[in-house]
Amino acid sequence: MDYEGIKRLVFSLREPKKGCLVMNNAIKISIMNKGFSKDWDYEVKGSFSEKDCTINDRKGDVVAQVGGKGKMASKDFYEVEVQPGYDLAFVVGVIAVLDSIHAWRVNKVLRSKLIRKKIIIMSG
Repeated sequence: MDYEGIKRLVFSLREPKKGCLVMNNAIKISIMNKGFSKDWDYEVKGSFSEKDCTINDRKGDVVAQVGGKGKMASKDFYEVEVQPGYDLAFVVGVIAVLDSIHAWRVNKVLRSKLIRKKIIIMSG
């Protein structure tokens, strides 16, 4: 099934000043249908890279709990508990974006280490 519609930004993630996906630096999420505002609507608290975080609304209520230490503990799976009344697709979208950012950063670090190893081997 094809979707033919206007492409529009649904939500935006703002990185904390100390770096994204780091403990104690809440990632701010703004919903775009309310216009451009500096206010945020949701935030991700905790450590996404450790699969130990929550998505909270502006009032501080937990929208979703993200984990990965249960029965299906793996780097490839997330356990997510979404509270009743919240949009599952939105929560999955946020997790997909954060997972992509995390994977990109991990790969960047690995590439950097490989380059350093090659330089050391070549110069040795």
